[in-house]
Amino acid sequence: MDDILQNTNRVLWREAESFETGTNFRAWAFQVARYQVLQHRDRQKRQGERVPFSDELAETLAIRSEEKESSLDRRQRFI
Repeated sequence: MDDILQNTNRVLWREAESFETGTNFRAWAFQVARYQVLQHRDRQKRQGERVPFSDELAETLAIRSEEKESSLDRRQRFI
């Protein structure tokens, strides 16, 4: 798990210039993290390692995270 976080932080740092100022940083960072998780899972599968949860669960968690982020954004606009 630490590897995924470290890789995500590296990508965020390396790709910081591609972030559009004024847009939702958390949503952008979560998307980067999502792709890092998917890449990690693909590596595990290629190496014949056990993948601890299904692709469907990973996708469901990503969707729920996006929904929660959208909900937080809407609430913050009214504050």
